[in-house]
Amino acid sequence: MKRFAFFVSCVFAFGIIPLPTARAQKGAQRLSNEMIRIPAGYYHPFYKVIGIDSERVEALLMDATPVTNAEFLEFVKANPEWRRSAVSSMLAAPGYLKKWRSDFDIGDESLAYKPVADVSWFAARAYAAWKRKRLPTIAEWEYAAQAPIVKPVKANGAARQALILKWYCRPNTTDLSEVGMVNQNAYGVCDLFGQVWEWVEDFNSIIIPSESGANLGALCGAGAAGALDPMDYATFMRFALRNSLKANDVNDQLGFRCVQ
Repeated sequence: MKRFAFFVSCVFAFGIIPLPTARAQKGAQRLSNEMIRIPAGYYHPFYKVIGIDSERVEALLMDATPVTNAEFLEFVKANPEWRRSAVSSMLAAPGYLKKWRSDFDIGDESLAYKPVADVSWFAARAYAAWKRKRLPTIAEWEYAAQAPIVKPVKANGAARQALILKWYCRPNTTDLSEVGMVNQNAYGVCDLFGQVWEWVEDFNSIIIPSESGANLGALCGAGAAGALDPMDYATFMRFALRNSLKANDVNDQLGFRCVQ
C-alpha cells in the first residue's frame, strides 16, 4: 500500500469523464457480460529487450468492461473462502472489498455496475479461473489498449496519448462510473482508461531501471530510460504502477478484467 500511495503522489492520480449520454443499469449489466474479439497482431514492448523488436499477440477474447461489483459478488458467494472476513492477509491486504457493507452484501446499490476495486491479484486471478478465463498479460492488455479511441471523441496517435494522460491527471476520486460509460476504443473495449487501473497476469515481470537501485526510484523519472517512447508518459505511468505492486495489494482504484 505504501508503494501504491508513493506512486499516486509522485506521478499523478486519475479520475473519470462520463460519456455524454448515460447508459441505463440494464444496459450496463448486459455490456458487462460481453467479450470482445481482439485480432492477432504484434506488440512492440514499451521497455526494450535486446534482440526482441516485437511480440506476437494471438487473437483473444477480452471482457468489454472491467469486472463489476455485482459480478464479483457472484464469485464470492460461490467461493466463500474469498469473503472479506475469511480471506488470508497473504492473499489480500487490509482493505479488501472495503466498500462493501459485509461479506455477501455490496450495500450501496449504485456500486453494483461499477468496477470492483480493492481486490488483490490473487483474488482477481481466482475470479478469472472460476469464470474459466484468465488475466491478460501485459502484452495483451497494452496491445488491445493501443487501438484508437472512438468515444467520447475520436483520437489516435498523439491526440490519443494526450487524452489518456488527461484522464490520468484528473483529481483522485473513488466515485467511479458504471462500466461502459467512460470511453471505448475501436475494438469495442470500454474503460481501459479513466476508471480503475487493472491487474495483469505478469504485472511484476518487468523491472524498471532506477537511478537509486530501488524500484521506487523509477516512479519519478529514472524509469524512462530504455522505454520505447520516453515521451509517452501515460504508458510509463502504467508500467510504473505495475512495478510498485505486490500480489496481495488492494486499492480503491485498482480492479481488473479477464480474457480467454
